[in-house]
Amino acid sequence: MSIFIDILDKFKPLTEDRILACVYGGIITGLGTAIILKVGSSTGGSDLLSNIIKGFNPSIRVGNMIVIIDIIIVTLNVLFFKEIEVGLYSAIAIYIMGKIIDIIFEGVYFTKLLIIISDKNEEIAKEIGKNIVKQAELDKVRDAKESRTIEFFMGSPDDEAALFFYNGILEALQEYLDDGTLICRSQKLTFDENAIMDENPDTAVKAFQDITEEFYLQEKTPDIICTASDAYAMAVLEELEKEEISPEDESWPLITGCGADADAVKSVAEGKLGFTMMMDRRDLAEDCITFVTTYLKGDDVEVSNYSQYDNGKKLIGTVTCDGKIIDKDNYQILVDNGFYQAEMIAPEATPTPAPEEVSPTPQASLTPEATQAPSGTPGPEITTEEVPEVGDKEEAAA
Repeated sequence: MSIFIDILDKFKPLTEDRILACVYGGIITGLGTAIILKVGSSTGGSDLLSNIIKGFNPSIRVGNMIVIIDIIIVTLNVLFFKEIEVGLYSAIAIYIMGKIIDIIFEGVYFTKLLIIISDKNEEIAKEIGKNIVKQAELDKVRDAKESRTIEFFMGSPDDEAALFFYNGILEALQEYLDDGTLICRSQKLTFDENAIMDENPDTAVKAFQDITEEFYLQEKTPDIICTASDAYAMAVLEELEKEEISPEDESWPLITGCGADADAVKSVAEGKLGFTMMMDRRDLAEDCITFVTTYLKGDDVEVSNYSQYDNGKKLIGTVTCDGKIIDKDNYQILVDNGFYQAEMIAPEATPTPAPEEVSPTPQASLTPEATQAPSGTPGPEITTEEVPEVGDKEEAAA
């Protein structure tokens, strides 16, 4: 830059009009500075200081910060050298330069303020991981030098929030994976490997089938199935029931969901799902109304997070809400706070088996009386006449 200043200084100015010089000088300087900043460099002047300040407060726009710093420098120059007119012309050029920088960085039609109203994805996911540790009693499993198997089915790979969610779960479970207390037989431990495109439950079930057929042929299921949504959890639950695996079986896994959908909460109450996570988006709606009202009044908007969302150009401020674990012991709070009506999440009543019909005891048959011999025709009489000798028969014949 210094070289070009020396070279151009030898040429005659294109105009002697100071206003035109301020306008076009501001535009050209803004374009040049923006290009340098776009590639991650700096001119070593006020833009360098602006980038340093932006590192501490990402919400600040670089163009605005450069204008403020340069105006301060020009003001000091006016105070010391008493060149008020030069200072006023310089202020015009600096303002135009700052606007050009902002236009290149933000676009011509950039919004004055952008806030994302969102769940605390990573913090919520950490709670899910901690609850897996609790319900699966992983500390006891570790002390007994045993292990449990686990598989993950996460959100869509094109959803940045899904990545935050998975990272939060891993943060809570990583130590158990490292020491072998938890074993993922499929070795699908990166987000790209266990993400489900478009968060399609059918795709999740197909992934579950492939994993169980290859790695859990005997058991038919891992010990823990960690999912990113209730839709996944319910789809896996139905698949297990098709395989005639019952919640009463010892092999029934701990299945986790997220979203607190009515059918999932009912399954939690029935003991089919281990737990789900509720994010009360009514709180988010209230925060959104408060945010808009505060902004329209011209007051400062309270932002709870400036580090979660980075679109590659800048960090976006967020307003977030907390989540709550819903399990078999506390699902009734969803009725108490008006989230659901009782009949929507009540577990199905176990049918009472009908009593077996008792066949009447047959009456004891009477033993028949002994019948008397009938007075029938008398039998042949036994004579006492002597039977003649053989020799006598012959004599008689003669």
